[in-house]
Amino acid sequence: MTTFAPLGITWWIVLADDSIAARTLLKGAISSAGLGPFALLWVGFSSHLMGAKSGAVLLSENWGVWMFGFIYFVLNILLLILHYNLAPVMIAWTNTAPVDKNTPIDNV
Repeated sequence: MTTFAPLGITWWIVLADDSIAARTLLKGAISSAGLGPFALLWVGFSSHLMGAKSGAVLLSENWGVWMFGFIYFVLNILLLILHYNLAPVMIAWTNTAPVDKNTPIDNV
């Protein structure tokens, strides 16, 4: 939520009222969204493993802990690949796509 929510919110702002200000916010949101798969989600993964170890269920036959850990790990890797491939395309769009320069927010 802390990394992907700003991206989702600013994307709707750009869809509703495209402006230079909205695109600047979108570029910042794309950059901060990279913190998710590159940093914060790994903290969550390690917290999951440490919590399971302290609860004495990491080495037990609890298949739910192992299944969630495996799925979490695979999704982190997929999000890394997704962000690495899509972020440059989205940044290029914000820099090169035509924008109406007469929007009220840009002429304050």
